[in-house]
Amino acid sequence: MRKSIALAVSLVLLFAATAHAEMKVAVFDVQVVAEKSNALKEAQEMWKKTYDGEKKQLEKQREALEKKVAGLSKATEAQKKEFQKEERDYAEKTNAFMRKMQASELAIRKELDTLIVQSATEYAAAKGYTLILDTKSAPYFDRSMDVTDDMVKEANRVWAAAKKSSGK
Repeated sequence: MRKSIALAVSLVLLFAATAHAEMKVAVFDVQVVAEKSNALKEAQEMWKKTYDGEKKQLEKQREALEKKVAGLSKATEAQKKEFQKEERDYAEKTNAFMRKMQASELAIRKELDTLIVQSATEYAAAKGYTLILDTKSAPYFDRSMDVTDDMVKEANRVWAAAKKSSGK
């Protein structure tokens, strides 16, 4: 009985050591890959085109309201009510603008997450890695395991291929 248990434990340890020896691990900084990706750069350009005009209009409306506040003490009741209406209108527009921006930011983050996961999957398959971790989830790793620069290139390659296949 003891020999059987000892043999079983020895076999488990042998297989565990063999499996561990075959494991190929890499790490990369997800934040760096996201920041340096062409996907984020294009999203920022789109964001600017989409929201800068509306943002400038809201800023002009705010400035106009600020100018009206100065003369509000001399205003009639009708003028005060009109100002309050304009103030509510500005607040509603600002809130709607913020919701649109937040929804857009969430969509961009989701797209970046998908891109990074797909890039890591394809990179691991191409390079024979069995495990790829974010540097933030590994308290210690040998710097030779860091493939962040390669992952930036891979993310840009995957992004370009996705754009090409979708016809963008």
